[in-house]
Amino acid sequence: MSRRSEYIPSSMRSSASTQHISNPFTAEQQAQQQQQAANDEETSTYSFRHVTKKLQHAKSHGELYQPHPPLPLPPMTKVSNDENEIKYRIKHSSNSPQTSSSTRSRSATTTIIPILTRPIINSSDETFSSSSSSNKIPLWKRFKQMIVPTKRSKDPAVKTSSVPLSESSTNDQNRTVVDNAVTNNSNHHHHQILKNPIKIQELRSWLNPKSFPEQRIRDEYEKLPTESLHPKTLAFRPENKSKNRFNAIEPYDHSRVILRPLISDPSSDYINASYIDGYRASKLYIAAQAPTETTLYDFIRMIWQLRIQSIIMVTRLFEDGKHKCIQYWPDEGEKRINDFRIRLDNEEKYADYTIRRFLLFNQSESTDALVVKQYHFLSWPDHGCLALSTPLLDLRQRFRTDYKSSNPILVHCSAGVGRSGTFIALDSLLEQAEHQDIVDVLEFTHRMRQNRVYMIQTAEQYVFLYRTLIEGIVTMDTNVSLQEYMTTKKFRMDTKTQYKLLEQLQSTIEYSCRGALEPANINKNRSETILAPDHSRPYLMTQVDKTTDYINAVFVNSYRQTPSYIITQFPLPHTCIDFWRLVYDHNVSIIMLLEPITRDVKTSYYWSTNVGQGTLFGPFEIVLTSQKEDEQLVERVFELKFVNKNVFNNDRLRTVRQFQIKDQSHLLVVVKRFLKEMRTYNEQNVILQCLNGATYSGYFAALCNSIDKMQTEHLIDPFKVVRLIRAVRPQFVDQEQYETLLLAMRDYIQQYLSTPSTRTIDNNSFYTNTSDQDQTSIKSRVIQRL
Repeated sequence: MSRRSEYIPSSMRSSASTQHISNPFTAEQQAQQQQQAANDEETSTYSFRHVTKKLQHAKSHGELYQPHPPLPLPPMTKVSNDENEIKYRIKHSSNSPQTSSSTRSRSATTTIIPILTRPIINSSDETFSSSSSSNKIPLWKRFKQMIVPTKRSKDPAVKTSSVPLSESSTNDQNRTVVDNAVTNNSNHHHHQILKNPIKIQELRSWLNPKSFPEQRIRDEYEKLPTESLHPKTLAFRPENKSKNRFNAIEPYDHSRVILRPLISDPSSDYINASYIDGYRASKLYIAAQAPTETTLYDFIRMIWQLRIQSIIMVTRLFEDGKHKCIQYWPDEGEKRINDFRIRLDNEEKYADYTIRRFLLFNQSESTDALVVKQYHFLSWPDHGCLALSTPLLDLRQRFRTDYKSSNPILVHCSAGVGRSGTFIALDSLLEQAEHQDIVDVLEFTHRMRQNRVYMIQTAEQYVFLYRTLIEGIVTMDTNVSLQEYMTTKKFRMDTKTQYKLLEQLQSTIEYSCRGALEPANINKNRSETILAPDHSRPYLMTQVDKTTDYINAVFVNSYRQTPSYIITQFPLPHTCIDFWRLVYDHNVSIIMLLEPITRDVKTSYYWSTNVGQGTLFGPFEIVLTSQKEDEQLVERVFELKFVNKNVFNNDRLRTVRQFQIKDQSHLLVVVKRFLKEMRTYNEQNVILQCLNGATYSGYFAALCNSIDKMQTEHLIDPFKVVRLIRAVRPQFVDQEQYETLLLAMRDYIQQYLSTPSTRTIDNNSFYTNTSDQDQTSIKSRVIQRL
């Protein structure tokens, strides 16, 4: 057998060296085909040499080449078993007048699945043509098929069998393979699905920055198709063009969301939104562009029609001065959109995202309201990436904890492809990682692009997806639900392993402290190692002679959106003016001084010790108006006056309160009082202060955020809390403090979330101890109180 015949299906081989296939059509059909061929602009021959050259060129350039888009195969009936003359007849439908009962019963249908997957070797100049010299219709056009190898390809880079995403092979992990897959609609062209399954164990090794193969990941991204793969007929209709935000970002016909058309407008079934398959469920996600004034009503109709109860919004309303999304929910009360009413039921604001719960009513229907929960992520720049993956993973965890239905999940940014595609891939791939020991980012991204163009829009987003996926995988077991912890008294991962992982993640962050190391600023730092990184330090704005914009302080997010913490060192004698500039410029009204301070040559009080007496610090006069104390705290109230008459300023008088902790044994009591104070007054900025600006301040921020998170989410997760604050200043929370933090969390639960009669306090301990209790009753009381 010749090498060429090896790649021709055995049912079509002939003993003759030049085998032709006879024309199975009637004279009338042949005449019609000849007329069609005369009008066809395409060539009537298909050269093997042309195919071979193209394939060789593609192989040398690392590309995939397909000679012609394969077309759907019509049903065919084998009408002769003669080895030297194989005839086929088109099998018409039963209602076709050309089909007789004798023809239909002549033999069984022969199935042919043809795709050209590798070059034809040793091909000649001959072409595929009809055996009739008068009929020049090429074979691929007459039978609408291509040739597939009868044997499995020896090329390890080609995979001819279709394997579901959830059943991918773990072999050849570092090799990109190809899968000939068909989209949801079988009438669409075949597209080769790229694959690169990677073992979870290998991904874990990439946590080390030196092992992370960024260039390899970027090269992998370049393999993805960027062109449109399917028709967009509906999107290009004149009445629909105004409904698309961006050119070239339109939904494919086969995967678009189809709205029920309005009676008054038959063409109102269009919206720029596409179904995306999940890890184990088809059409799990809807990737959509953000609504505009034109499409707002359609957007709400889609939510109602598909009973969408979860929305992931990964864009702000305005970014870089541009309107990215029209607000489709009310700030308070109700918002009316045609025959829909949207009522804001609840809103919870956190440092990086906001969670809203609103009720959707359809006045034209008498059904109950649809409850919709929106997870609005606020920290993701358009076309860019987050500096830290943890906030996005935190949002995803909140969403997954709440998601109970099987209804579609609506994900939108502005265009509905970049950030939306990245989040969808992250959510689905993390689910795959929970059930399998492999993930395949390339395959999932390619499958998304089969249903919507440009999903994951940039190589930077693709690299960010890998980094976030790795962090999500390695930190899966660092948290525990409150119910589980009250039962087991254990974390899923031991404390030392958690801290080691924190150190590994810390090594992926780069800090620049150029401002802190300027000659004019070096002497403003108490420690040579505890500096203020440029990306997180507050800049001073009030102009004072012989000062700069630098102070050794950093912004740290609280668990909620407000207040924001500013953590700083106790001022040096020559930086007291800078400290009050910080308070004034950044609208601080509460100062938490977290350790007793003894005055010496390196420490100077930034206030007067006499009530009613004022002290000048540059353009500011600080007056101590009152002072009182209790067992845990000393409270001082200051008047901050701007006294520089040469500078116009309407805001010349402010009130600032300082709370100084007296004893660390009362820390949990202080934390409880502090959190209550923050919720009562909703302060914008709070200064946390200790001598070096790290030891006590960082621990206090971590404890406050961990407790606030536990009370809100019923989740004990100090790991993510410490991960976030150490990204700002690596000296926050050392290993001993981390272990103490977990103990303090335990004791806070037992002291404040259990019955008062069972609590005991040991003032000699850094945290509060408690006696043993019935764990079942504790668990029920904890959940009830939260």
